[in-house]
Amino acid sequence: MNLTEEEADARLSRPENYLADGRGSGNHKRGGEGSGRTNGAKGIPDKIRALAGFNAHFESAKVVSAELGISPISAHMAKKSEGHPEVKKIIDEKLGLVREDAITKMLAAMGVVTVDKIEALKPGKALSVAKDFAVILEKATPKVVNLNQDSVKIMIYSPGMKEEKDYETIEIASGTL
Repeated sequence: MNLTEEEADARLSRPENYLADGRGSGNHKRGGEGSGRTNGAKGIPDKIRALAGFNAHFESAKVVSAELGISPISAHMAKKSEGHPEVKKIIDEKLGLVREDAITKMLAAMGVVTVDKIEALKPGKALSVAKDFAVILEKATPKVVNLNQDSVKIMIYSPGMKEEKDYETIEIASGTL
């Protein structure tokens, strides 16, 4: 998305935008028209939310908010984009491309490390290399949570009710006491 300075200024200065002055100066009133805090408020446009959400994965919310003219909390919340499934989908697709590129480069770098080079290392250094590879593998593998096996299970058994047949019956003749 490439916007000229004039297009960006025109988009940000619209009265229905969340910032009335378009500069991120905070001159808008909280809870006012388009502030994002009231029912029916316009909030951040989806394109800016997607841009902020993607960049918030790599930069701090403070940096992203300064670049896009939004509040730091808006930049932080755009990272998760809860309640905005279209934006979340866009962010996830872009992050997937970055992840694929990173894995390709990591595999190329790992290709330089050969078995011969590892065998030539001292045992302590070879163990350190193996440990580093294990960390890389753990970070690159998607986490899958299997609720049937990995979760805590709590089982509560209720005690069974005893019946009359479970007790021994003793008969006492009357008048013997």
